[in-house]
Amino acid sequence: MTTEITSMDGSSNEYVNSSSAEYTVVPYTNSEQEINATVDAGLYNTLSNLKRVLDGKPIDIDDDTSTLSANGFTFINQVKQQYIKLEQLVWALIGLQLNASQSEIDLFELVRISHELLLNGNLRENAVDLNLFDGYDELLFYSIQTVNESVQQAKKTYLNNPAFLSDPENELDIMVVVQDQLDLRKTLDDIYYISSNVIYMQSKAQLKQCDKNVMVIKSANQLIYEYYHDISMAELKAYALVQLSFMFFTVYNRGNFRKQAQDLRDKYLDRTRQTQDIVRHLLENSKRDIWRCDPNHYTVGTYEEVTNFLQGYIDNEVNLNEESTCQNTCEDYKATKNYRCFDGTYCALKSEGAERDRATCKGKIVDCQFMGNDLNVCTTPNQFSRRYDVLHYDNGNILGRNGTEVYEKCADESTRIQSWTRWVVKCANCFCLCDDQKHSERHFSLRDVVSDIKKNRVVSAVALRKFQGIFHLVIVERELKPYATLNVTNPTWHLYNAVEYFHIHDALVREGIDYHTLTWQNRSINLDTVEVPTGKVVTGVRFRVFDGAITLQVRATDFDFISGQLKNVDHSFWYMNDNSVERTEIPLDSLDIPTLSPEKSIPNVLTKRFVKFGPSDKYKDLAQTTIPFIDSQLVESHNPMPLSGVGLFWKAFPGYGGFVAPKILNYNYGAHIGALSKS
Repeated sequence: MTTEITSMDGSSNEYVNSSSAEYTVVPYTNSEQEINATVDAGLYNTLSNLKRVLDGKPIDIDDDTSTLSANGFTFINQVKQQYIKLEQLVWALIGLQLNASQSEIDLFELVRISHELLLNGNLRENAVDLNLFDGYDELLFYSIQTVNESVQQAKKTYLNNPAFLSDPENELDIMVVVQDQLDLRKTLDDIYYISSNVIYMQSKAQLKQCDKNVMVIKSANQLIYEYYHDISMAELKAYALVQLSFMFFTVYNRGNFRKQAQDLRDKYLDRTRQTQDIVRHLLENSKRDIWRCDPNHYTVGTYEEVTNFLQGYIDNEVNLNEESTCQNTCEDYKATKNYRCFDGTYCALKSEGAERDRATCKGKIVDCQFMGNDLNVCTTPNQFSRRYDVLHYDNGNILGRNGTEVYEKCADESTRIQSWTRWVVKCANCFCLCDDQKHSERHFSLRDVVSDIKKNRVVSAVALRKFQGIFHLVIVERELKPYATLNVTNPTWHLYNAVEYFHIHDALVREGIDYHTLTWQNRSINLDTVEVPTGKVVTGVRFRVFDGAITLQVRATDFDFISGQLKNVDHSFWYMNDNSVERTEIPLDSLDIPTLSPEKSIPNVLTKRFVKFGPSDKYKDLAQTTIPFIDSQLVESHNPMPLSGVGLFWKAFPGYGGFVAPKILNYNYGAHIGALSKS
């Protein structure tokens, strides 16, 4: 159905109906045009603006509509502002026509289309978690349910059925529904009772603990905003239905409800401002970190490992010096290498070829210590990631998980190693760490990983993945839309940025430029959270190395909140934390394999920290595994949003080596929650 609103000069203005995507008519004659002209133009503009907002398109904000107009409104605030304007204009037209000698506007259709546009729009709640055993949550749940049931009833009866509304015989049925809608005044009171309770709103910022049902930890900031969004959506729909009821009672000559409508509007605006003040304060003082819990079951793809790095290794001291002497102790060998396979030593007992290569450290040997003279060695068959299963020393030291039980099974196939006395000195067997790069995956890409800012795309998710032995930062990029929202029509797995994977032996690939290699001296990773300045969003991530430590950097780009357009894209900047600040190491000594933890990891929230990659516990695991592991799960909000920062943190269950994991900081909408105007 095509309709028009005729302006003062007789020309036709049109607006699009959100449900039918056609034009809808509200005809009136050109008499008394001087009175109707201002209202007419305002009605047309407001309907157009409301339609644009509901369609997720930008509109200009008048300077007098918000104390924060320079920053722009959030989506829900824009909808509220435009509906308040629309509702006031509709009441103005109702008043003009009721005072006229004859009605020149189809008031029923005017009321219907103004609310059909709103209530058929995208006003869905986020379905926040509500505990029905909590009094406030239960009240909010049933309030939202009541409002949505009333909306559906109104749409079914008359909003989406103009023919039914235009038939005078249906007046009684319409009045029954409209009368029921007036009961939503109590629901409005209930919703305000909830939203005005500061303690309740603060409680919504309490983060959940990881368990089998919780996989992503939302930020406190995100939780508060989602509750505000849902409360505001339900409150607006309830308010609109009550105003609609007042309008229908008035145009059906069941009384003049303009005074009640004005009182309700004043109360609604005052309450909205109070709620906004509370929420804005809470958002400004809440954390925005979003991260993933450990999976319920560790599988390939949920974590990655640095392999064969500083691995437990046995050798006789006669092999650890150029002179083949035994005059030192094991502890004297802090940094050396294997010079030979002297007769009777472990590597000499192995056959030439792969078996001997596996028994010999081809790189640097560090941090040796004496565990016992004579021992039996049970090797790990067919594994390049482990050398031994059990070391059973004659002095009673047993290294390896379930060492006694495992040794009983492998004793007959174990290799016997003995020390010997040369003159008056003992040639001891030492337990050391081997830094052998031959079969090791220990490289971190230093290449930029960025979104396509020329196509207005920003980063919405981050992960750490390993390809061809190199750890890469990986992102998901999405198109930025008005009001700092994102295009979420495509599934996440379609949106991985095309990281340029490479091998360290590829042509033109250079260490220190394209990748960093962990070594005994340089094996730290800084646990930073890099937050970008206000007015910018994240558009890239990368690693750099400073003083031997892997350090996170984040690229940010200016953007316009209302239009959702990136700005000054050629002047995007990389940010990092102050590297001159002294950091404290999180010690990872004598810890077990992370994936054997009986419980999910607990995040370390301390700032200015770093960890070093190193060996697992020698008694439990023979120092065969490099810890910490890398959590390779993708981190993205369940409702994808732009980011204002990215970070790395360490999480672990006590006694276990834990994981280095990425986290993201959601965009803070608090600055865009502005006060609504009464005029």
